[in-house]
Amino acid sequence: MLKNPFLVYIAAFGTAIAIYQLGWSDLYPPLTWDLLLFFGFTFLASVLLARLIGPFINQTQHYTPGLLPGYATLFVIATFVGDVMLGGGIPLIFVLRGAKFYAIEANATHLHAFTLWSTFSAIRFADFLYSRRYRYLAEAALPVIFYILLVYRGPALMCLLSWMFVFLIWKGRFKRTHIAFGTAALVLAGYLNGVMGDVRSPGQESVGAPSAAFQASGVPRTYFWTYLYATSPLANFQLAVSTVSPGQGDVLEFIASDLLPDTLSKKILPMLNDKVQTGSGNLATRDDLYSWDLPQIAPGINIATLFGRSYGYFGWIGPVIMFATLSAFIILYAILIRNSPYRVPALALLNVLVVFCLFNNMLASAAMLPQLIWPLLIPPWRHRETLVSDPASEKMRAV
Repeated sequence: MLKNPFLVYIAAFGTAIAIYQLGWSDLYPPLTWDLLLFFGFTFLASVLLARLIGPFINQTQHYTPGLLPGYATLFVIATFVGDVMLGGGIPLIFVLRGAKFYAIEANATHLHAFTLWSTFSAIRFADFLYSRRYRYLAEAALPVIFYILLVYRGPALMCLLSWMFVFLIWKGRFKRTHIAFGTAALVLAGYLNGVMGDVRSPGQESVGAPSAAFQASGVPRTYFWTYLYATSPLANFQLAVSTVSPGQGDVLEFIASDLLPDTLSKKILPMLNDKVQTGSGNLATRDDLYSWDLPQIAPGINIATLFGRSYGYFGWIGPVIMFATLSAFIILYAILIRNSPYRVPALALLNVLVVFCLFNNMLASAAMLPQLIWPLLIPPWRHRETLVSDPASEKMRAV
């Protein structure tokens, strides 16, 4: 079942590898045997580790809705209003009127980054499923709407993906109708992701060099954004494997760049690489934080999955270290949330982190990690209702 993070890892990376074979970009290098063997090794290890944490995951189904205080909704709304006021307006409207998104992004306050929007959305969607109160569904949708208005498709997709995992945990097993609905939802999500790509960077999907195979496929042009979004990190990882000689940087740089939250690494890396002391005593460094450049298939496409940069430090030992770190993180977090009142949305958010490791090093993401910490810190507000799911009958009963 795809509520187990290690099985989610196999599904996410396995799907990306399969889609990669469509050959829809002329920029992508072919996947080499050593890269495929690495993923085969991690898939096998994931199967074994999935069995190891199975007992912790299997008990993560019962949930008490309505534990989050009502004023949390007001907090989410207030932070959005603050973001809009500090930014001088709604970014989506600016972009639709012709403004450049990245110019707006450079001056953004990112007030929402210090809040629990994604956590709130996952908790409220769990509240909706386990209580069937549509007020909770409306509240769960608020962060998604706000992220769209701020033109942040990544966080919006994270919220929607957390909903999917909450549903999987709640339902326990699939029916044909669920598969059909899920397929339709994925098709719609892929289209909306492409629309957001056009809004952020109109006409720029050509940077991914759509191949003749894509043009002959009959797939609408908008979906190329989704293909590029899902597979370009894997292409950059392969490019690093093919072109980078191991031994770049050093151990300290690897620890700072790949194993520490990026809010810390942005301060530490300049002190490790090419530091210059100004007359005022302030540290002045070059824009690039790293001592070496990660190869890119095209300018601006600079992410290479969880593993890409680590390969440059130690060869294949680097990605193995990153997989081991991810595995340890999953196991530790599964243990921590097993008795948490928010264990269902917490597990869903953990699975979101695993999926997004397909794109970037989420273990160092200051945007994602707090969303996993919040469920461990927020105390339950009240115990108004307890709903227990009976997997055998798939019926809900109040106790």
